[in-house]
Amino acid sequence: MPTNIKKMKILKLIVVVSLSFLITSCNAQRSNPKTDLEKINAFGKVKSIKGFIHRTDENVSSKKIQMHIMYDKKGNKKEIHWYDNAQNISSKDFYKYDRINNIILMERYELDTILKMKSITKLNSQGYELEKIIYRQDGSKLKTYNFKYNDNGYNTEMVYIIHYASGDDYSKWKYEYDSNGYLIIAKRFNKDGSLDFKQTSKNDKNGNELEWIRYENDGTLDFRIDREFDKYGNEIKYHMHGGSIDDKDIYKYTFDSKNNWLEKQHFNNGKKIKVEIREIIYYK
Repeated sequence: MPTNIKKMKILKLIVVVSLSFLITSCNAQRSNPKTDLEKINAFGKVKSIKGFIHRTDENVSSKKIQMHIMYDKKGNKKEIHWYDNAQNISSKDFYKYDRINNIILMERYELDTILKMKSITKLNSQGYELEKIIYRQDGSKLKTYNFKYNDNGYNTEMVYIIHYASGDDYSKWKYEYDSNGYLIIAKRFNKDGSLDFKQTSKNDKNGNELEWIRYENDGTLDFRIDREFDKYGNEIKYHMHGGSIDDKDIYKYTFDSKNNWLEKQHFNNGKKIKVEIREIIYYK
C-alpha cells in the first residue's frame, strides 16, 4: 500500500472512531437508558469480563490482558482496570450512576491514589444529560458537552468544546432520527456556524448500524462504511470504502452457553491480524 494512502486510511479510521464516540455518547436518550451490558450485547448476569488480545504478527503464543471490567448486579460498570504492555495495571476507572442507570461520575486513577481524570454529568428531572464535563488531572476543564432534546426525549443538538490554554475549540452537532428513534442524520458545524460535514446512517430493526456515510460540506461523498451483524448483535463484517480506501474486516466468534462471545478473530483484507479473548464470570 502506498504511504500516502496508508496515512489517509489511518486518519479516516481515527476520524470514524472519534465521531462514533461523539454520536453514540450523545444519541437518543430515554428515561430508561440501556445498561452497560446491554450496550455491548452481553447476556446473563455478568459479574466481570477480562479482555485479552493476541496479535498474530507478534509471534507471541501467550495472550496479553488489556482490561478487567467489573459490573454490578444491574449490569453497569463499577470499575475497570487497564493494563500496560508489561501486564501491570496502569490505571483504574470508577463509576457512579443515578437510579435509572445514567453515569453521573467517572474517575480515573493512576497508582491507585493519583487522580488522572474525571467526568461529571448533570441530568434534568427526566434523567436526560444536560451537561458533561471532563476534567484534567489539575482540575481544569478538558472537554465540555452540552445537550438539547425534543419533546420525544431525543438528543437533537450537542455543543462540543475542547478547552486549550490558548482558547476553546468549539463545534456544534445537530441530529435527526427515524420513526423508531434511531439516528439517521448528524451534521457538524464549525465555530462560525458553517457546515463542516454531514453523516447519514441506516439501522436494522434492532438498532444495529448497517450503513454509515460521510459527506463533505459541498455534498460530495467522502467515504462510507457498511456493516453486517449476527443474530446476537455482534458485528461480523465491516467494509470501509471511498476514494482510495477499500478496507474490509471480517469477525468470527466462539460463544459460551449464554451466547456471549469468548473469542473474536479479526481478519483484515483476508489476513488474520489479531484475536480478542474474553474471560467472563457470572453472578451465581
